[in-house]
Formats: sequence, C-alpha cells, structure tokens
Amino acid sequence: KMNELINRITQGDCIQVMKLLPNESIDLILTDPPYGITNLLRSGQEPETSKSRQQRGQAKVRAAEFNFENWDKFSTKEDFLQWTHTWVNEAIRVLKKGRMIISYFDKDQINFLSRYLTKDKKFLLRGYYADCKNNPAPRPAKDKWMMGWEIIGIWKKNGDKPYFDK
Repeated sequence: KMNELINRITQGDCIQVMKLLPNESIDLILTDPPYGITNLLRSGQEPETSKSRQQRGQAKVRAAEFNFENWDKFSTKEDFLQWTHTWVNEAIRVLKKGRMIISYFDKDQINFLSRYLTKDKKFLLRGYYADCKNNPAPRPAKDKWMMGWEIIGIWKKNGDKPYFDK
C-alpha cells in the first residue's frame, strides 16, 4: 500500500489514509483540519443585530453564521477534542523523528493543540505564524479584520535534527 501513496495526492479520511502508512515514514505533515466551529462555537446562538437599525426596521446581522457542512460538525466539544487527539496521534506515529507538523488551527483553540503536542507528546513548539489572506471571506457587519488571517503552529518531533539542518 505504501508504494501506492508515494508522491501522490490521496483523497480520503485522513485517519484511515494515515493508517496505511508505516511508522516514521513521513518527513513533513502540513494540515488544515476542521476547527469544529460550525456548531461548536456558535451552538444555540442567534445572530446579533444592531439595535439602532433594528428600531428603524433595518435589522442587520452582525455575527457571521458559520456552516462548513458535515466535515466540520461535532456533537460536543469533547467529540471535537477526541477527534483531534485521534488524528494527531496518527500523525505522530507516521512522522519521522526530528520532523515537523505544521497546522492551521482555530485561533481560539490552537493552545489546546499546542499543549497536547508539547506537554503530552514532548514536541518542541517552533512558533506561531499568521497566514494573512489578501481576499478573506467577508463578514456581514464588515467591522472587524480578524477574518483576514489564520494562525499556523509549527512543532518539531523529538529526535534527530530537523531535516533542513542536515
């Protein structure tokens, strides 16, 4: 199975595809996993409206409605955290020693991922970076710029020197 996956883009459930890979066979993991924001961060919340406009009959939605379909839906926060642990554990298994995991993640939850990798799995945090978008998704209220960037974390697995240092 490994030869079928070398130098290919493989579409599928990341956990199932990684299970096909041998231990410590990957040099770099770059991922943009679901953040669990479809129904996790907004669950049960109604969009806010501007009261002054509402009084004039011109209610304007102020909060973005996040709906990224089934791939981002989790029943509870615990389900999301468990799923994250599952893919991270599989990624750790296939990643070679001294190599990197680079992951986009929700800016409000990246510390959860970082704590798990650094404290529980003994990875070294190499830093956080911002991916600044030149064409971000518009916000309904158009009063905040924070949707114009995403946070990226970089962690090194203990072991050999990083690949680019050899």
